Amino acid sequence: MLTNMTHINRYLLLAATCVAGWVAAYGQCTQRGVVYEYLGPNKRQPLANVEVIVSNASSVVTDENGEFTLQFRSQQPGSKVNVRRILKSGYTIFNQEAIDQWYITNEDIPFHVILVKEEKLAQARANLMGKAEKQLNLQLEKDQKTIALDYRKKRITKEEYERRKKQLQHDYENKLLDIDTYIDRFVLLDLSGLSEKEQDIVRLVQEAKFSEAISQYEQADLIGKFEQQHQQQSQLESDEQAFEAAEEELRRQRQQIQNSIARQIDLLRMQGKKQSNNRINQILHDLAYADTTDLDQMFVYGRDLRSLGRYDAAQKVYEQLRTRAAAMNDSLQMYRAEMFVGMVQIKNGEPHEGDLHLEHGLTNFAELVNSSENNLLYLPDVSYGYEQVALRKSKYFKYDEAKEFFTNGILALEYVVLSGGPYATTAVQSQYGVMQVIAGKELRKSHWVADSERLIKRGIGTLDQLYQKKNYLYAASLAYAWNCLGQVYYTIGDNYLNDCEEAYLTALKYYEEASSRNPEAYRRYEAECRYNLGAFYNTIQDYNRAIECFEWSEKVWKEETNEHRSFESYLSDVYFDLGKCHYLLKNYDRALHYDILDLEVTEPLYKKEPVVYKDRMGTCLLHMANVHYALGNYKEALHFCQRAMMVDPTYRETRELQQKLKALIGQ
Repeated sequence: MLTNMTHINRYLLLAATCVAGWVAAYGQCTQRGVVYEYLGPNKRQPLANVEVIVSNASSVVTDENGEFTLQFRSQQPGSKVNVRRILKSGYTIFNQEAIDQWYITNEDIPFHVILVKEEKLAQARANLMGKAEKQLNLQLEKDQKTIALDYRKKRITKEEYERRKKQLQHDYENKLLDIDTYIDRFVLLDLSGLSEKEQDIVRLVQEAKFSEAISQYEQADLIGKFEQQHQQQSQLESDEQAFEAAEEELRRQRQQIQNSIARQIDLLRMQGKKQSNNRINQILHDLAYADTTDLDQMFVYGRDLRSLGRYDAAQKVYEQLRTRAAAMNDSLQMYRAEMFVGMVQIKNGEPHEGDLHLEHGLTNFAELVNSSENNLLYLPDVSYGYEQVALRKSKYFKYDEAKEFFTNGILALEYVVLSGGPYATTAVQSQYGVMQVIAGKELRKSHWVADSERLIKRGIGTLDQLYQKKNYLYAASLAYAWNCLGQVYYTIGDNYLNDCEEAYLTALKYYEEASSRNPEAYRRYEAECRYNLGAFYNTIQDYNRAIECFEWSEKVWKEETNEHRSFESYLSDVYFDLGKCHYLLKNYDRALHYDILDLEVTEPLYKKEPVVYKDRMGTCLLHMANVHYALGNYKEALHFCQRAMMVDPTYRETRELQQKLKALIGQ
């Protein structure tokens, strides 16, 4: 069991802690800088009263000339400057890529920080979105005319015409959503730091000429340039003196190519096509294997495989990463990799080995991050590890331990969010809100149920703030949160049934909003919400409405089950509930039909994880016995009753039915 509450407390106290030895080394190294306001291409002016906070130095505020001087307590020239916050109300960072590449230099040349007014950025963003939408509308109209002509000339049926028309609208909305998600990399960009070639590509993007820009990136052969640059660096490393002289320039070139590749990937994501996802995965593969010392690239490649549901491939990548990190004595990367090895092992059906690697990796990874100056970068991964362990503890009914892990994870994310710096991204804020919701959902099953409502409502508050800014991105997260709140009210009991129905209906409203843009992505989540609403109707004995909800969910879960995604546990529940509703309506033949389906999916789950599925297996068999009893099939009823007794001989209702059946049969 992990006990890392002290680690999180250290994170929260870090800003107020004076580390022994720093004061003695104070003033060893300084770095001058100037903050400018971006006014337009090649136009800027100094910006006063900007707060600059970085690791290992006191915070400073720019003077009337926009100038500041950082005095580092222990770092030396060549060290990475880890920015925690650059803050002025109404402004946001414009040259983030340069800041990501900020290293302390010996030269007395000030580092340039560029901020831009948020309203100016919003205007530029809206301008690009408007152009993109116009281009997409023109393409949509063209495609609609093509299929309309095919229909008029009877090349396709009316059904095929309606299907294609619906698909076109679906693709249009998906592309618009993808563009909106990744557009900021091209709006929030200082072109002066780019090559002339890439400046031309970015201008194509800013004119919404995405296909042309993608083609230009492919012609640029960025992966080839990255491999060539890595070979040059490897050759120079054999000559220590030559390498030291060229090290800073090599690092700059390398980072510039990696930033260009990152923009290429975001542009492919904006295209929103299956072939684009395949191309992204290939690019990440090539990057990961071009330089075997770049452990971060290997991790990003593994994460992409995991997001695609390719868990076997992801496990191999994480295992290779762990081996590489061990050879390089990089313990932090080694334990992070071990943590993710555990996660994908669990997905690959190796729960015992997975749990061991997950917990061991997390214990050591969290300890190392705790002592790292750049802890803000790694805390989201630490938090995700805590969440995954908590979910495993919850699955095996160890709720006290689960609560501790959830608390650690939430506090870690809270620390990042409250930092207000570049690491407090909307993605981290979303992770923070969703994790509180997940914790509340899981703890509702335990004696911690009183905390569940509070946690989920806090999560809803965080997610609603994000939704108000970008409703199309966060409607699904809000739907999930309201669905979980409904489950809490359902668990608490009768006094909250009205709140329960309202929560589920609110969730469905948000799911419908999310599904209107991307129905394929959210149908399975909407199915869970409708199932929960069906359980509510079942409780108030409105069995017909319950059946309607259950059948909708059953259909979706059957369709969604494939080689990458399994809904057997969901189908087990919905088949049981459909059987129960039909039984209560005295539709015994229909009840038996669903009980048989229930047994077909529940029995393999029980054999695989008997501790987890013991209750479900027992209730499944007992219900089949009851249905056969109602049909007058007493021998069959006794058979299933005896099987239920083998699963759980302590269940009183099973024993009573068994005795009744034996008396009827004469045994």
